[in-house]
Amino acid sequence: MSVYGEIENGREAMLLAQIQKLSLAFDECESNRDLKALSVELRAAIAEYEEIKAPEKAKDGAPKTGVDELRARREQKLKARGAV
Repeated sequence: MSVYGEIENGREAMLLAQIQKLSLAFDECESNRDLKALSVELRAAIAEYEEIKAPEKAKDGAPKTGVDELRARREQKLKARGAV
């Protein structure tokens, strides 16, 4: 998997390709200095990927679901009508 080859498939695909390449380099690395640098880069790529994949959070910190969004829309409509 090529990072450059995944450009057209978007950020998520590029990050997965980068994580794969860094993981392989990490496994094959024999230099402690290089291992530390690869570790930092790998952690950063994984964190960025998880940030993309994380669900949007509601105000209370809980994951925001489709049901939460529908509930919020319904409450907004009721407030606009003066029912709430």
